[in-house]
Amino acid sequence: MLDMIDEFYRDGLTILHVPQYPDEALRAGKAAIMDYGALIAVGEPESILGDEECLRRCRLVMPKRLLCKKKLGFDYADAGAMESHCLKI
Repeated sequence: MLDMIDEFYRDGLTILHVPQYPDEALRAGKAAIMDYGALIAVGEPESILGDEECLRRCRLVMPKRLLCKKKLGFDYADAGAMESHCLKI
């Protein structure tokens, strides 16, 4: 399903995807956080979802990929490492 959404996006379609898993939002070209109907933040997914204060205020969790990058200093998606290395962080 996510690969199909990515393909539509590459073809120039505007996609509104409301993911239940924070790591899925990292695939977007642009992300937004809303809280009780108020727009809190808009921008690059990695920037918004890496903002600990914003996430705390909105009761959200940082994506595992960004948490791993913050704690261990590398992005397992870029490094070719397995996500399982970061699961216990």
